[in-house]
Amino acid sequence: MRGESEMMRLGHLAHLHMRLFTLSLAGQGLTRGMPFVLHFLKENPGSIQSALARHAHMDPGSITSVLSQMESAGHIERERLPGDKRALQVRLTQSGSALAKLTEEAYKKYEELAFSGFAEEEIKLFRGFLERIEGNLKQAAKGGREKGE
Repeated sequence: MRGESEMMRLGHLAHLHMRLFTLSLAGQGLTRGMPFVLHFLKENPGSIQSALARHAHMDPGSITSVLSQMESAGHIERERLPGDKRALQVRLTQSGSALAKLTEEAYKKYEELAFSGFAEEEIKLFRGFLERIEGNLKQAAKGGREKGE
């Protein structure tokens, strides 16, 4: 789009990707945040709820809400850690594992669509650019925390 900054355009592309992804999984009962939780728990079974919140960049109340919905739907199980009455371990159930697989397949489908016609070298360059942007923004966020912003 003419007049947009690169970061605005990147945001629009991410939004479009998420919209297509969400539409492809309509009827699965997924809400915002659930795909990340499914992926994270598949890769990190038995994670502590507070660690999951940090990795998802969600506040404790929001992650609790998402996990409660997922638990009610039968996609996760939470249990107290022995010796720590406050910490909760979170695991995918069989239906959660199946849903995680489904979401990964949908992500892969739309990633392949987004990069169709790109050479492998172009994709590697793009990933490198994204990593640099992420590093710059993380550094800026770190600086803001140090200044109390």
